[in-house]
Amino acid sequence: MTIYLRLAASLLIFVPNLLLAFSCFNPELERTDVKGNLHSFKGVVKCLITEDIDIAALKDDYRDEIMTSSQFTIIQPARPVEVDGLKGYFMEATQKYDSGHGMVSVTSEIFLLDNALDKFLLEIKSKKISANGDAKYTKFSHDYVIVSLGEEKSILTNIKEIKVEKPWIAPESIFLQKVQENISTEMKYTAPRHAQKTFGVAIEALRKRKMTRLAKRPMHYIFSANL
Repeated sequence: MTIYLRLAASLLIFVPNLLLAFSCFNPELERTDVKGNLHSFKGVVKCLITEDIDIAALKDDYRDEIMTSSQFTIIQPARPVEVDGLKGYFMEATQKYDSGHGMVSVTSEIFLLDNALDKFLLEIKSKKISANGDAKYTKFSHDYVIVSLGEEKSILTNIKEIKVEKPWIAPESIFLQKVQENISTEMKYTAPRHAQKTFGVAIEALRKRKMTRLAKRPMHYIFSANL
């Protein structure tokens, strides 16, 4: 059973500097399944990035952020893996944060992978979720960030799949509306953050290339006569 909640293609965010720009579209949301009181939802946001991206650097940047963030407690440190031709890291960590609807502690399996050419994948799949407030009704989450490189622009796709338990007292129409609002609000924040991070890695790569070019230039020394 599939119920489309909202389909919108309007631009959500655009960095004003036209030379250094990325843009993200509004979330596409759908309810994908219902089993008893457990409802499955999926949200998708696509972002366009105009700068070249070093996917290996992006993979390492995500790894370092997770390893050093105060939000995360590392259960299994990053170790090398290969999945479906993509190489990178696997780790397991517990993240604690305030969702705005209650405090959340989620233990997840995390994959950071790339094909060393034109594709990057971040996958975060929950194993255990503990929460209070309205957040306690979220029973499962599965998040992806996929970056596909192109000649003129790259596409970042942020996908969120969740399973939410409907409180028995909540009318279904109100429940659907609230879940729609919560997913949309979250993805309007997280997708541009992922795009900004990817964009930041691209700009850092440009800076490093510029510094490398400067380092290869011949040095010209100027000597002062007033020694």
